[in-house]
Amino acid sequence: MKEEESLWLLNAMMQMLNSAKERVTKDHARVRNYVENIKKGVSDLKKLDDIHRSANIFNKVMNSINEIKDTTYIYDRNDADNIYENMIKVANYFLNDNVKIESKEKLNGAALSESESAIVSYIYGKIRDARKIVEMIEEESTGIHDKQIEGERLSTEANHIYRVAKVNNELNNKKDEAKLKLISVLAEIEKTLHKLKSVNKIKCHYDNYNNILEYNEEHEHFKKISSIYEFKKAQIGKEADINEMKTDVNKYQDRLAILDKNGESFKERSLDISAAQMYKTDVEDIINKLNSIGNNINGINSTLDELLKIGNKCQLQQTFLISSSLNYKIANCLINITKQK
Repeated sequence: MKEEESLWLLNAMMQMLNSAKERVTKDHARVRNYVENIKKGVSDLKKLDDIHRSANIFNKVMNSINEIKDTTYIYDRNDADNIYENMIKVANYFLNDNVKIESKEKLNGAALSESESAIVSYIYGKIRDARKIVEMIEEESTGIHDKQIEGERLSTEANHIYRVAKVNNELNNKKDEAKLKLISVLAEIEKTLHKLKSVNKIKCHYDNYNNILEYNEEHEHFKKISSIYEFKKAQIGKEADINEMKTDVNKYQDRLAILDKNGESFKERSLDISAAQMYKTDVEDIINKLNSIGNNINGINSTLDELLKIGNKCQLQQTFLISSSLNYKIANCLINITKQK
């Protein structure tokens, strides 16, 4: 190998090492910056109550973590080692046996004698500089690796915080749903009690009026309507049953208030996802029980609406039949009186 070619090759490989060092140094700085941003994101996630802002920050954190994961410093590190090994091979071509360089060995400048040529000193200096660059690349690579490990840890922490935030958000939504359901069911119960009182006021019996109505051609039709009304009325829940439902709803209201109070202390340990899940399950249980009561009340309400319709119709027909029957009997009495005169 010619001397000029060897020197050119050493210089070219030095440029490659410098390029690798610049890439790794930039990657290390970029990764450090990502990690600092991730730390800030994790800190912000701990403070935020807004799930939408939390989701936005979490996505940014995960994007930064993916950028860190995608940093491929190993290629530059291995490439630098290979370049350095090749530089040693080229250098050893010009060096005497007593100053030949072993791979990864510390360079011993004292081994060079004054009689060594300038080219040998130059080559030795290049290898020394190359070794420093390789060590810098190793140091930067180790720094990147450490930051990647830190990024993984922060990723786990961010995931946990965001999962807790989502469960808390679901818990708050469920509590709001439960409170609205409480108001709705209590209102329906009051409405049902009012309707029940209206139904109980309706009197649609035909037994007391048999003597008056027995000759009216609509008597049988009225008896049929009255029987239907009394049958359906017997099927509905009593006032005590509805009040018992109201008592249950009030108990669930008290239970929800206790959960709210306990939730204040829960905020102090807001990273406990199992506690959040437990509270959410309790609230969902309240909602399910309220839904069950609400369905029962809605069924009673529908029956009461039908009863009010039938009962009012029955009362109107009763009044009409009694009136028409009495008028008919009075008219007959007057006719008989007139005939007797």
